[in-house]
Amino acid sequence: MKAKAFFIYYFFIITLFSCHQKESEIVITDFSHEYEETLYAAKKSSYTTSILKVNGFVNDTVLISFGGINKKIKGDLDLEIKEDYYGGLNMKFKFEPLNATDGKLKIKYGIY
Repeated sequence: MKAKAFFIYYFFIITLFSCHQKESEIVITDFSHEYEETLYAAKKSSYTTSILKVNGFVNDTVLISFGGINKKIKGDLDLEIKEDYYGGLNMKFKFEPLNATDGKLKIKYGIY
């Protein structure tokens, strides 16, 4: 019975601290313009990680920026980047198509 009570307590604590997660997901098929968004960190919240995931295909170079990550990428993509993030700063995401004109990218980014 103690093990079950501990598990319930542990699950409650994890759920409580994970309430401030922020994430966004976009699918890009139009490479004629840039896209920007800012994830605003909740004050007095604890975070540990920022994650950027990119899946899909693009025919030429694009630039993806998220926090301290700046990647020029092209071709078939299955990319995941994790970095330490402890809150306090808002995280800006920016997509620039550079030379790309065709493709489909699914991009997910967040602070956790």
